[in-house]
Amino acid sequence: MRIFKGFYKSLIWSFVILTLCLAPSNKISSINLFNIGHLDKAAHFLLYYIFALIIYADLVKYLAARVKKYYIILYALLVPLALGVLVELLQYYVFTTREGSIPDIAANICGITAGLFSVQLLKKYLP
Repeated sequence: MRIFKGFYKSLIWSFVILTLCLAPSNKISSINLFNIGHLDKAAHFLLYYIFALIIYADLVKYLAARVKKYYIILYALLVPLALGVLVELLQYYVFTTREGSIPDIAANICGITAGLFSVQLLKKYLP
C-alpha cells in the first residue's frame, strides 16, 4: 500500500488519461475550441508530456536511493509508453466510439520524450 501512496500523482494522472482517451468520441469532439486540425495529436503530446514529468518526479522521490538514475529514466519512459499503447489498443479493439491509431502513439512518444528531455535539461540548469 505504501507504493500507491508514493505514486498517487502518477496514478491520478493515469486515470485522467484513461478517462479522456476512453470517453465516447462524441463527448470529446465537442471540446474542439478553436477548430484546429490535428488538435488531438497536440492533446496526446501534452497529456503524455505531463505524465512523463509526474512519473519521473514520483520515481525520483520513491526510488532514487535504491536504483540507478538510468533505471528511473527507463521506467519513466516505459510506463507511460505502455499506458499509451494499451489505450490505443483498447480504442481500436474494444471501444466502438473511438479509433486507436499509430499517429496517436507517435504523439504520445514525442510527449514522453520531450517531458523526460525537459526534466534532464531543467535539472542541469536549475539548482
